[in-house]
Amino acid sequence: MKPNCENHPVTVSKYDGDLEQLAIDISNLRYDRLSELFGHLENKLQSDAYKYRQGARPRLAEFLTYAAIEVKSACKQFGRAWEISEPHMEIKPGKEPPPIQACLKEHTRYTSTGFMLSCICHKCDDVIPRLEDLAADQNVAIFYGEIDAAGGFQAKPLTELFN
Repeated sequence: MKPNCENHPVTVSKYDGDLEQLAIDISNLRYDRLSELFGHLENKLQSDAYKYRQGARPRLAEFLTYAAIEVKSACKQFGRAWEISEPHMEIKPGKEPPPIQACLKEHTRYTSTGFMLSCICHKCDDVIPRLEDLAADQNVAIFYGEIDAAGGFQAKPLTELFN
C-alpha cells in the first residue's frame, strides 16, 4: 500500500489556475524574480534530497540532487537574462526592487560586474564589507567609478574605499 502523500500535492492550493496557467504566470515574472524563485526551489530540492539521504532513500536523494543542479543552472541563466534586460526596464514608483542589502544577503550567487557595480553605486551600509569579503573569497578585483570635476570617468579599485 502506498503512503498518503499529503506533502506532495498534485495542485497548488493557493493558486486557482491549472498548472499550465501557473507556468505561464510564473514565466511572466521579471527575470530577477524568476532567478530568486528558482533559487528557493533549488534550496528546497537540496533540503529534500538531504532528508531522503538521511532516511535511507539514496536513489531518490540522488535524483533530487540532479534536479537541484539543473534548477541552479536555470537560476543562473535567469540572472544573466536580468542583467541584459534590466537597463531596458522602467521601474514604476512603488515597484522598486528590494533593497540592495537584501539582494546581497539573499542572492550571493549574483557576482557579475554589473550587479556588483550597481551595489556599490547604492552605497548601502553593509554593501562594501560584503563586496570586500566576496572579492577576497573569489580572488577578483572589483572597481568602482567616479566622475571627476571635468566630467571624466575614473575607475578606482574598491580597496581604496576601505582605507
